[in-house]
Amino acid sequence: MGLTDDEARGALRITVGHTTTAADVDAFLAALPDAVSRATRAGYADRAPQLGR
Repeated sequence: MGLTDDEARGALRITVGHTTTAADVDAFLAALPDAVSRATRAGYADRAPQLGR
């Protein structure tokens, strides 16, 4: 992905394909806030690359 190790640890890569269902997307969206909260508490949020860099 062209990121440093620290940046990669703070990144979230999302992939969908032709077999991805609306239920899959709904489940992902339901889980996302908790995942972001846990990553923030673990100190990963400040490692993510900033948009427009």
